[in-house]
Amino acid sequence: MDCRILKLIIQPIIENSIIHGIEKKNGLGEINISGQKIDNKVIFTITDNGIGMTKDKINKIMEFQNVIQFEDNDKIKNLKTDYEIKIVKDDKKDPIENVKNKSKIGIINVIQRIKLNYGNDYGLKIISKRNYGTTVIITIPYIT
Repeated sequence: MDCRILKLIIQPIIENSIIHGIEKKNGLGEINISGQKIDNKVIFTITDNGIGMTKDKINKIMEFQNVIQFEDNDKIKNLKTDYEIKIVKDDKKDPIENVKNKSKIGIINVIQRIKLNYGNDYGLKIISKRNYGTTVIITIPYIT
């Protein structure tokens, strides 16, 4: 499957899997990455067997995704924006709180960039179970 995707869409998710999931787990960690074309979409699935995420953490991230909605995607594409990826490693700080304080983290940056470049129909979904792992599903348009 040959297609074009934005840079730094998958890497921050993998980095989060390592830093926030696998490094904090006892035993061996595993990350599986797959991609497939379904109709006019590309679906990337990143799954780890790390410590998982709480429902509250997932809801906060997904709430942020739902806030990012653009009326005129063509106007947004023409804006020049500096993107900054910060992975918060300090266990005492909540990454979502950093977003509220104008600091961007990897997963929020991915959501923003997908919405800015592809529109409201695309984004990501998080499925997680505490102590079993996390799956992030990224949906983008198929572009050759």
